[in-house]
This record gives sequence, structure tokens and C-alpha cells, in this order.
Amino acid sequence: MGLTIYSKNLSHDLGAGGFYRLRTTIARLCPDDIKEHYMLLADYYYDIQLTDPGFKKYDARTEQIYQLNRKKYGKVIDFLWAPDMECKLTYGTAGQLLNLIGDYDDNTIYGYAGWGENAMRFHHFKEILADAYHTKTKWGWR
Repeated sequence: MGLTIYSKNLSHDLGAGGFYRLRTTIARLCPDDIKEHYMLLADYYYDIQLTDPGFKKYDARTEQIYQLNRKKYGKVIDFLWAPDMECKLTYGTAGQLLNLIGDYDDNTIYGYAGWGENAMRFHHFKEILADAYHTKTKWGWR
């Protein structure tokens, strides 16, 4: 499964693993309660599924975390728990993510490694967010 992250003027392709790494990177930049709760889902999805059928307890805690953090991180939380397959988010979400990210950058390849220098990296993601924010348009993935 591959997907394309896009904004009005930019797009980059990546696979499921790269998308997982991207969202995990964003989660690690969040306050501990958000980060730790997201990492439970990222690292222990199948364990949660066995102990919490229907994810009722997990979802209830997600809602608690959202309510506690919605003013400063609500749109970041929307990004983290958005569907994997297809999603459209607002330019406000892009802005909140840019605030969270700040000067952070890394050299991790999030796109297809075989594409060499054309593979998506974190600075490409920031460029997509900046494009969505400055053009005041939706962005997302498909």
C-alpha cells in the first residue's frame, strides 16, 4: 500500500512503513500523554485488540486526552488518529503541526528509499504543511 501526501502545490509518495514512521516522529514531538497513548496504538495494536475488543477503553482515553489538550494540540491529535488510507485536513491542522515541529528535522527517509534523493524526507513534509497553511487550502493523503 502506498499513499501520496499532498497540498495544493506539492506532493510526495511514501509507503505504509514510511507513513508509520512519519506519524510516530510527530507523536514523539508531542507532550508525554499524547505521545505515550499514540505509541500504545502504534506498537501494541494487536495486543490492544485482544484485551479491548472494539477499542472502547482505548478510544475513551483518546477522547480524554483530546479534551485535555484540544486547544493547543487538538489538530495534531486529529492528524495522528486520522484514517491511514485517505484523509483531508484543514490548513489549521497544518499550522498547528508546523508549530509543534518548529525547527525539527531529520535525515530519515519516509518515502521510497529506492528513489534516492527524490525520496520523501521530513523537510518535504514540512514544505507540504507550509504550502497548505500559506495557501489556506486542505491537504492530506490518498
